[in-house]
Amino acid sequence: MKINRKKSGIIFYKRRKNKKNNNHNEEILGFPIVSEYKYLGLYIDETMSFDKQIIETEKKIEKGMKMMQIMK
Repeated sequence: MKINRKKSGIIFYKRRKNKKNNNHNEEILGFPIVSEYKYLGLYIDETMSFDKQIIETEKKIEKGMKMMQIMK
């Protein structure tokens, strides 16, 4: 099975948001090291806080509400 390295990423999970990233390499075996990743429509970040997921969901809801106002 081949894995597309451009569509994949490596996340190192942290316990706290304040902890600094000790990874000096930007890649491991050709896979980029990322702080957040979208997988099956869910944003996952290195602290497992899902802050990005909440922000993106709020944007979708706001967009839907605006469309409802226009149609009204």
